[in-house]
Amino acid sequence: MKFASFLTCARAGGGQPWFRRALRTLAFGISAGLFAHAGLAQDPIWPTKPVTLVVPYGPGGGVDRSARIVAQRLGTAFNHQFIVYNKPGGGTVIAAEAVANAAPDGYTLLVVAPAVLTVNPSLYPTLPYRTEDLTPVAMVGRIPLFVITAAGNPARSVNELLDKGRRQELTYASAGNGSMTHLGSELIKQQLGIKMNHVPYKGTSAMIPDVSTGRVDLALADLGPIKGLVDGGKLKVLATASAARSTLLPTAPSMADAGIKGIDVATWVGLAAPAATPEKVVNLLAAELNRILADPAVQQELLQAGVEPTPMDRRAFVHLVAEERAKWKSVIQAGNITPN
Repeated sequence: MKFASFLTCARAGGGQPWFRRALRTLAFGISAGLFAHAGLAQDPIWPTKPVTLVVPYGPGGGVDRSARIVAQRLGTAFNHQFIVYNKPGGGTVIAAEAVANAAPDGYTLLVVAPAVLTVNPSLYPTLPYRTEDLTPVAMVGRIPLFVITAAGNPARSVNELLDKGRRQELTYASAGNGSMTHLGSELIKQQLGIKMNHVPYKGTSAMIPDVSTGRVDLALADLGPIKGLVDGGKLKVLATASAARSTLLPTAPSMADAGIKGIDVATWVGLAAPAATPEKVVNLLAAELNRILADPAVQQELLQAGVEPTPMDRRAFVHLVAEERAKWKSVIQAGNITPN
């Protein structure tokens, strides 16, 4: 209605009850619109400033490289910087505590691996954060682990090597107590009844020389630090420590190929947020990350970083975290595993 027409109508019917009711309705509508506009101003669309991705490891590994690939694409998608901040130490506890205590506004996120949400709650007697303080957002990808041994080891398959462990004690190396290379080997030992003695090292790079020379019988390792030695004939891969073959090394048989059931070991990379982060922010981030992971160029970058892109909806990721937490709790308790 034009304003002149409104005035004409007002002169004609200003004293009528119907007009007074209409005027009150109009006034209420204008007020509601103003309040709604004010509400939108107070609740802007996320993000409106840079977002920090906290990585609980130092630069250079698969988790860090994944974070940088994802951060670049998220920054482009949301038109704001996603900054990768490395905060190593304490077996991921330092970074996890920092993010768990951060403001739950979507501007501080944690790049997670199994240690944060599925291993540490059972490995450490106490933690400065609760798993409930962090909410899983989305999966980025899996970093498969491979069963490796010295090239000169006479075992031609994973079955031959493990069968030997039923007759005599084997030794297995790991990147340290409570690492996925430790827990995965312990799972194999417990599930298959293998006699194996644990030899911990300070990181994957430290254990590789003793595996390649045969000083230690076997280990689990991701492809990055072993590829050169495998290609150079110093190490051999007997199997992927998972139920399915890896796209990173499809020639390596899976545990299922070897007739071994119940063994599915890999590390993985995902995102988590402080628990009270608004649901709409978490869902928006999860949806955008899955869209990014569908891009063949991103998939290729992740594969080159030793990570298999693994998009999944948020509910599936939450389920995976809960399932793995129960699995590793059982392994840790059965093996009396401690962080030291």
